[in-house]
Amino acid sequence: MFDPALSKRHPSADKPTMNVSPLDLRQQQFRTAFRGFDKVEVTSFLMAAAEDYEQAMRDVPKVEGGQNVTRLAIVEAMKQLPALQTLNAATGATHAAAWADPDGKLLLVREDVGRHNALDKLIGALAGGDVDTARGFAVITSRASYEMVQKAAMAGIGVLAAVSAPTALAVRIAREAGVTLAGFARGERCMVYADAARRLTRNEDWQA
Repeated sequence: MFDPALSKRHPSADKPTMNVSPLDLRQQQFRTAFRGFDKVEVTSFLMAAAEDYEQAMRDVPKVEGGQNVTRLAIVEAMKQLPALQTLNAATGATHAAAWADPDGKLLLVREDVGRHNALDKLIGALAGGDVDTARGFAVITSRASYEMVQKAAMAGIGVLAAVSAPTALAVRIAREAGVTLAGFARGERCMVYADAARRLTRNEDWQA
């Protein structure tokens, strides 16, 4: 029987209606975040943040289409991964990035001490094997940074599931680049942060 407590969508994934206007909310958040800073410090911070975002979005393609994925497929992929992390079993100090088919069967696993390097290796293996990245999804054993979302988008990967949380910038870029981004994919649970392309199935498998 489906247990709605096992998986849920992040409140911001579908941008629900708010009682407080977005402008009022942002102003309140701004005042709280920058209390005690002078105007020069705040202005410098905002300019740097804007430049970082513009740089992050530069040349990032929008991912179109892609395979629909179920929560159970993500769960299955994550269950298989530990047994296939041979380097981590020997050292206890590596991250992994893996590619799964639409049913959650892992087809490729790459490891490295660096999470970014692990994903780079996976993307290289996908390209070298002429794998259709529209048919499947990627899982990573780390948090999802904005750079990892960028790399997924540039490789045409439509669904990226991380065992930990994504950064705020990663979520923003995922939404704009059309990448479906899930975090906290542990056990039977999963949190959806971005899914503009509606790749994740909308049946009893997910709580709306």
